[in-house]
Amino acid sequence: MGGCGLPSSTDPMVLSRSDARLINRIRWDWVDTAWSTDPCVREQAAEFVRELYHVAGLSQPDVLWCSSPQQMVDTFEALACFDNQEEMLPIPELFSPLQLNMLSCKTRPMLGRRSVAKQLWADPWLIAQDTPVTDSVRWEVADTLMGTNALEQTVFQGGRIWGQCSESLTWAGRTPVLAAMQLTDQAVMWESYLRVVGVHDPVIAAALDVLRSVGCIAPLEGLALVAERPCFIRYDAGSHVLHALGRPAVEWDDGTGLAFWNDRVLPSTIWDWTPAEVLACPNLQLRSIAIQNMGWEPIIDSLEPWAVAEDPGNPGQVIEMYRVVVSSGFAHAPAERRQYVRVANASLDMDGTRRRFVLQVPTWIDDPVGAVAATFGVTAEVYRGLVRAC
Repeated sequence: MGGCGLPSSTDPMVLSRSDARLINRIRWDWVDTAWSTDPCVREQAAEFVRELYHVAGLSQPDVLWCSSPQQMVDTFEALACFDNQEEMLPIPELFSPLQLNMLSCKTRPMLGRRSVAKQLWADPWLIAQDTPVTDSVRWEVADTLMGTNALEQTVFQGGRIWGQCSESLTWAGRTPVLAAMQLTDQAVMWESYLRVVGVHDPVIAAALDVLRSVGCIAPLEGLALVAERPCFIRYDAGSHVLHALGRPAVEWDDGTGLAFWNDRVLPSTIWDWTPAEVLACPNLQLRSIAIQNMGWEPIIDSLEPWAVAEDPGNPGQVIEMYRVVVSSGFAHAPAERRQYVRVANASLDMDGTRRRFVLQVPTWIDDPVGAVAATFGVTAEVYRGLVRAC
């Protein structure tokens, strides 16, 4: 890392109003950068990456672009297979995702190149230990940054996104990834020091340029794997948390993505589950979310009714009764039996069709008519009598 330097005076420095306004602009610029879904300008970004390696005193890297973190990992694994060859294969251009997956299944060695992330990034909170930056200056900057929780929320969500990428791709701990989504708070702090306080560090300045221009970068000796930004990031409009039903909340242009529901991390395949997979899910909350996405109709359609009866309250229509066995959600507890009826609406919709809907009913009722009657809080006899009186 390049050396940090300040003017010789170590007197406490108080930020001016113009300094505070500048820091505020820096803060919002980085929030926008962290959640940007604009495609990267690859030629310019690659130049920033090479400049970063240059000012850090590292050999010039091969810059390999990946469409998503998933392809970054596939590329990493494929490169590991060929790492002993003299010439670097032009991955990912030569390999399809399927071929890369096949390669990664054959072997999972560590890529022989050491990560240089620590040489390219440092915690700005620590610079006061080695430079004349006083605590008063550091806290002046920090106080200006904390005028809203938008920065904290951005860092929190960004860390979860990239952490989930690493965890879901079994890449955690292999090599540090630098991403604006993760490092927004530190990026704001560093840029505030560089532009306002007067800390001079060409490596950090170059690293900030890189973070502005890429989705994420895995910097290795002689090789920089760079991933695109997501093409979609979906929020709940009211609570501003990651949320999307039936599709990824964070999605990359190659179709890979991460699923979130009201800020809860979901299995990435949850929206593609079959009815059988939904019913077999042992986690009650996940199963509920999957059912909300799928609806009961497809699940019921996949089953055979065990009892059918004419609906006395809806001439010409039938009541279908289904028994469903679902996981209890507890390791040593037996599966749970549930019972549902599917009935038709008594009146026609505007298009002339009759909507059907599914109701959960008590499991101890064997009679489909009695089950429907129970949803009205009456017995089967009373239900039939009320219908006849109409």
